Amino acid sequence: MANWIKKIFNQEEKEPTPKFGTMSIHETDWKLAQKMLKNPPSQNAVEELEKFAKNYLSAKAVYAFGQEPLDVLFGLLPEGSIVVAPAFIHKNASEAIERNGLKTKWLDIELESFGPVLEELTTTIEDGANALFLPHYLGIPSNYLKEIVALCQTNNVLLIEDCRQAPGALFDNKPLGSFGDLAIFSFNAMMPINAMQGGMIAIKSDGDFSERVKEIQAEAPTSTLSQNEIIEAFIDFYEDRKIPDKGLLDIKHGNKRWEKKWTFSESKTIKIYPAQAVLAKIQWEQAENFAYYRQNHWRLWQSIAKENNWQLPQPIVPSAPGWLRAPVLVPEAEHDKAKHLEEKPEIGRWYCETSLPQGIDLDLFPNTKRASQEMFQFPTEMG
Repeated sequence: MANWIKKIFNQEEKEPTPKFGTMSIHETDWKLAQKMLKNPPSQNAVEELEKFAKNYLSAKAVYAFGQEPLDVLFGLLPEGSIVVAPAFIHKNASEAIERNGLKTKWLDIELESFGPVLEELTTTIEDGANALFLPHYLGIPSNYLKEIVALCQTNNVLLIEDCRQAPGALFDNKPLGSFGDLAIFSFNAMMPINAMQGGMIAIKSDGDFSERVKEIQAEAPTSTLSQNEIIEAFIDFYEDRKIPDKGLLDIKHGNKRWEKKWTFSESKTIKIYPAQAVLAKIQWEQAENFAYYRQNHWRLWQSIAKENNWQLPQPIVPSAPGWLRAPVLVPEAEHDKAKHLEEKPEIGRWYCETSLPQGIDLDLFPNTKRASQEMFQFPTEMG
């Protein structure tokens, strides 16, 4: 923690406990945000975030933005490039691919780690591809990450890691985001690191990527929102989430101030404010602990699934820490069993089927279809 943060709090640094399951946000972050309304940080905060992430990821360069930089990322590829990607990704990624004049080859997923099916990926890449967009869903790496890295290297395919849900997650004691040529991280409100908006690109490979992204960052416009408006939205978000049993999706209705102010720049991205950088860095510093427990949580319920012959059930019992949160894949026939574990299916289905890339025939991707139709999300406040 930076010295100026300690000074604001007038207290020694201590290890906070993450409060929510999709983000590392906790009361310390909330108090810090309140302090920054009156004592804004200097522009050096952005450089400190980038330096921290660069060292953590052993990257060649890191650049932070005030809007999730998907268009910056895909704009680095020559128009007409072929991008291979699992069909189980959010449509904002597929829309950015299309906006930048790229072509997509879709793959199905395997249901243990939600990564691409290795045999299908191998055939697709060998048939011709320029890049692989590899999401680490929930911060869980593909079971075949080593093979995927080798496959891309052998075929001269750019490996782009989608780490928007994976800050702090490790594979073989190395952070996700350090295996490929490029990696993208998100600071959006629904992500593990929450600065209300924003994100980051990490560059591992040589070439002109670094200079091009640096130029885009320098020329990016400022947000139509002021820094204090974003901080106020962050405070609102935290206070809304303190309501007992408030589901994640309810936040779209609960945080009216943020809903009215949400903006999307016509440019590729916008500049990140120093206060956003401070919030991102302080959460990232504890994200590894968060990701570790969430991965273990996932593996625990996988073992229960096998023992009970379920298809990836993810009920969350009251004994689980409230901030451990994972999607729940429970076949309709097994809902009664899940209810005995006191999970709450009445919270409703996840919007996954409406947020997948549009125009895809899900019948061609049976595992993606199953996940999209049977995925649930649950409250994080477990008492």
